[in-house]
Amino acid sequence: KEEGERKKALEILMRQLARRVGEMEESLKVRVEQLSNSQLDELSEVLLDFAGVEDLLVWLEGQPGQE
Repeated sequence: KEEGERKKALEILMRQLARRVGEMEESLKVRVEQLSNSQLDELSEVLLDFAGVEDLLVWLEGQPGQE
């Protein structure tokens, strides 16, 4: 059940990101998918301030475990 909830939340988040920053490369999608649940929650809020994919990249680089 928990995995299904995460999958649904990730699906919604990916649609929101695509609408906000445009189409993302597959490698960027993989990086988002690897985030922890708490990081996904945070991203769902901060993405509202993103102006483009560059903002997403900067945010990801500031997260633990991301290059």
